[in-house]
Amino acid sequence: MNKENRKVLADLEIRTYCKPLGRPPKELPQPEKLARMAKAVGERNEIECSFGTAKRIYRADNIRAKLPETARCWTGMCYFVKNVMKFLRELCHALTEIWQLLQDFHMILYSVATKRELVCYPQSAAKY
Repeated sequence: MNKENRKVLADLEIRTYCKPLGRPPKELPQPEKLARMAKAVGERNEIECSFGTAKRIYRADNIRAKLPETARCWTGMCYFVKNVMKFLRELCHALTEIWQLLQDFHMILYSVATKRELVCYPQSAAKY
């Protein structure tokens, strides 16, 4: 992070949380500032991980196109497919949770309708 890079990032209004240039200050930074820096670094790591995943799994690093427009389209499609897959994964997870809740609700209704006690056994005892 030299002066030129910092100037470009400032012109693009991109915040950075790297060490300041020059001599270190005598006083340590405030805990709030350290917490903000840690949060920003975590968010950046998540984004960088996303690009790494796209390169490994969706082959965004191995695009061979003759025209720049085609290469941009392929790259965009890689990330589009990645986002669709993430959406479908979260949708399946939500549907599974709803299904489990409905099963639990059905079991409670059945026990109330038949006036039986609802007995819960440990998972290991349920096998026998």
